[in-house]
Amino acid sequence: MTFSDLARRLDRRLDRLTRRRGALGAPQLRVQRGDDVYTYGDQVTPFHGASIGKLYTTVAVLQLVEEGHIRLDDGIDRHVGSQEIAGLFHADAPAPTILQLLCHESGADDYYEGRSISGPSFREVLRADLDRVWQPSELLDFARERQRPFARPGERFRYSDTGFAVLGRLIEERDGRPYEDAVQTRVLDRAGLADSFLPGWPLRNARLSPCYLGSVDVSQKNALSIGWAGGGVAATPQGFLDFSRALHDGTLVSAAHRGLMGDVRNRVRPGIHYGVGMMELRFGGFSPLLRGLPRVRGHIGSLSTYLFHDEASGTHLALNMHSTSEMARGVRTVISVTQELTR
Repeated sequence: MTFSDLARRLDRRLDRLTRRRGALGAPQLRVQRGDDVYTYGDQVTPFHGASIGKLYTTVAVLQLVEEGHIRLDDGIDRHVGSQEIAGLFHADAPAPTILQLLCHESGADDYYEGRSISGPSFREVLRADLDRVWQPSELLDFARERQRPFARPGERFRYSDTGFAVLGRLIEERDGRPYEDAVQTRVLDRAGLADSFLPGWPLRNARLSPCYLGSVDVSQKNALSIGWAGGGVAATPQGFLDFSRALHDGTLVSAAHRGLMGDVRNRVRPGIHYGVGMMELRFGGFSPLLRGLPRVRGHIGSLSTYLFHDEASGTHLALNMHSTSEMARGVRTVISVTQELTR
């Protein structure tokens, strides 16, 4: 199928989807395969990538490995102070390794979605004051004071923003700069990503595409500061695709480490698997009828944001659905695009 045929078919699908979404309007979608590009919706306004940012954090960590500053089998207590990590991990076990943190196998709960053992959940605290600026230390304090580790390091998989906040501190300790500055230099500048940025909090007059936490648009709220090293990057659709290309063409990390990122070790849920700081979609897990579709790698964000790459065809896809409530529709849209591309 030519890209012009693809465009006509996807336009019809996405026009129907946009009508059903009502006030949310058109999603932001950009697909590129070689020199062929398909776009739908706003291509100019940056959107907040949410957990897509974990890819950027992972890249910075692997660069530190390649430079000899750290090893993946190092315990995190070698690089981050004991007081900072106290209470986050199982007390009767060695501290998790850097690799276990990247794989969400550290045993730490998730400050964002995990259960609170006392008082309101993090989401309840967040919704009560959407203009609060969250410091990384406050995110870790919440996990330390309101949650408990769920397993010894290496025993079980559980998706953990807490673990990635610790990796953000690792980057600061071994790079010698604030996390935002390290990622700016190591990832955005190295790959020439002019359409990507870390907004900073409070917002530095950054206009972001609407993103709804439930029924509330938080695109101009300091609540987005909760992402930090677990998801604090914003970009235009083109900016996210440029990052994806730089990740997969060797600009940012070695081929060996890129392969490590895609080494699937755990299942998040049927159809969604996890490697080392990277997700893999196995469409057959959503439906047996989709088993023939290629596996794609990248990441999903809780704001219904998606960034994926199909290595076999060289296709890159960036999608923003604008709302936490649109996750299922977003996955279906990724499936639809992949189906059209493989006709």
